[in-house]
Amino acid sequence: MLPYTWFQFGYALMTLAAGAGLWMLSARSPALSAHPRVRLAAIAIALLALALFIGAQFETLFASIAVAFYAGAMALPALVFWQQRRAPKKDALLLAAAVLAPLLAAWAAFIEPNRMQVAEHELAFDAWPADARPFKVVQISDLQTVGPCARQDAAVARINALEPDLIAFCGDYIAGPFETPEPAIEAARAFVQGLRAKHGIVCVVGHSEPRPLRARIFEGLDVRFLEDQEFMLDLAPGQRLRVIGLGLDRPRFEPRREAGVLTLVLGHVPDQSRFLIGREVDLHLAGHTHGGQIVIPGFGAPITLSRLPRRFARGLFAFGDHWLSVTPGLGMEGHHAPRVRLFCPPQIEVLSLRGGGEAFRWVDPPR
Repeated sequence: MLPYTWFQFGYALMTLAAGAGLWMLSARSPALSAHPRVRLAAIAIALLALALFIGAQFETLFASIAVAFYAGAMALPALVFWQQRRAPKKDALLLAAAVLAPLLAAWAAFIEPNRMQVAEHELAFDAWPADARPFKVVQISDLQTVGPCARQDAAVARINALEPDLIAFCGDYIAGPFETPEPAIEAARAFVQGLRAKHGIVCVVGHSEPRPLRARIFEGLDVRFLEDQEFMLDLAPGQRLRVIGLGLDRPRFEPRREAGVLTLVLGHVPDQSRFLIGREVDLHLAGHTHGGQIVIPGFGAPITLSRLPRRFARGLFAFGDHWLSVTPGLGMEGHHAPRVRLFCPPQIEVLSLRGGGEAFRWVDPPR
């Protein structure tokens, strides 16, 4: 098994043991034993407290999420079935929840992460002439691999089948555990090495992996890794593409507008779009949010790790004086976090850039 799998196995085992211990402890209380739902609610609250404690110990929200996930997916359903096995009158609501929770968790862990989607967008710009050849950018982000898997191999094949002119990789390549990163590093290198694009692959810095490990991922690979750097593609007379890769701080490039030049900016965090307003940018590509990774129908993503409103967690938006494309990415959080997606499948963005468009009309960014 991969180091990540062992790490999560430890979380699951600890949560199950804690649930069993709380069950035996609660048996000493006549008041709790006499009211099955109250007893289970008390255990659920105690497990939530444990989740918060573990998160504080590891200093990461994702440790709390791991304990809460295994409590809801495994420990509490197991206790419901154990409690109801000899009950003279079965509690249909509790049993239904105990069946639904593991099924939903199984879907989130094994089905949704493999439902790879492709979203196609066409954008016309006034910077290029109307007869300019369309330029296909494939935007990906947040691979966050923990080791080799068929899902990543399938993503490489699907990306290459799109025949991109340029692949824009918006950061976050591995997801630990960082104490034993070798499987993740090798898987990330194999993923990037497998990609093909006419004008190459552009990558930028992300948050996920430490800088020394990121350097090992890209050592010797035929990619452009940009951190507050840029290059120019001469595509045809009157059709050039300025490609800028951001770091994680405020943009440091020189704003300029040239005839026949379209400015494409890659960054990891969509929040950087606020600082691109007024800097002669046409299109900003970002990732980071994972689309929320877990989405509640009718509400959206409870967690996006972005200060932008939830609706900006994924999609294409007019933002001030430029376009912003936020991809939900290919992978999931790792290390302390369970690798799950729910109502938020991984996605590849395909942006066809054309000429002959109208001048961009200002759209107020969110406050």
